[in-house]
Amino acid sequence: MSLSTLGVGIATGLGLGSAYALIAASFNLIVASTGFFIFALESLVSLGGILTYVIAVDWNLPMIPTAILVIICGLVIGALLDFVAHRPFEGRTANVGLYVLLATIGLSIAIDAALGLAFGDTPRSVPDYVSASPVTIAGVDVNPAYIVMIAAVVVVTIVSEIVFRRTDTGRHLRATHLDSEGVSLLGLNVGLLTTGVFAVSGALAAFAGFLLTPVTSASATTGAALVIPAFAALAIGGFGSFRGAIGGSLVVGLAVGIVPLYISSDYVNLILLAAIMLTLLVRPQGLFGSTTAREL
Repeated sequence: MSLSTLGVGIATGLGLGSAYALIAASFNLIVASTGFFIFALESLVSLGGILTYVIAVDWNLPMIPTAILVIICGLVIGALLDFVAHRPFEGRTANVGLYVLLATIGLSIAIDAALGLAFGDTPRSVPDYVSASPVTIAGVDVNPAYIVMIAAVVVVTIVSEIVFRRTDTGRHLRATHLDSEGVSLLGLNVGLLTTGVFAVSGALAAFAGFLLTPVTSASATTGAALVIPAFAALAIGGFGSFRGAIGGSLVVGLAVGIVPLYISSDYVNLILLAAIMLTLLVRPQGLFGSTTAREL
């Protein structure tokens, strides 16, 4: 195998890792703020890609307005997830997180089925939001979409770190995770904070679907195909850790990009599942995570 082929695998892995990182960031925003894992966010990735096709192809709008509309839809649906899959269980059970997880798994199945019925099973191509011509970096041809995804995840990570570590809103969100009743006693609207986090997470998931469309095409199964890589990134990097999500996503992305060059791509998910189990057994907080809440 030539070095140029390996270089393409690495470039592909970094690009896919960035997409996984965006999806992991959408999960992590809610995990870090509430401790809940919202499985239905994977469906919003598929929805983001389908909306991109509908708006850009059927409605023939430019890609920038398309991205804005996709993000707005993600915000709205993310907020609705709070009211549909979280609020009904608040104060009614001691194990809210488990019921929220089960409810969002059911919602995810329902949303994916509805998208499949409405959109069909055939993936559909979407116009590129950047040039389709490869960019040569160090002798390796790189898909410009990957560069955009890398830039997007860097921006999202920096903003998330600043908000969670250096702003009152971030401190309130972390405090909500630890003691929501105490935060309420301070006069803060915990419900509004939580809904806001759900909305932003939905926007990130939908935006990830938009960014992925030139690579994966628009499909009702896009999000489902990314569940294992995104979950592996979270498990390896550390649930609730934004820096960990980046590290875990890059590890997973490189595995997805390089492993098929040496062995069959059929083994990728098996390797990722083994990596998840090994990481959870040896270091449950993840390779880059922390056992203390203040490090979220």
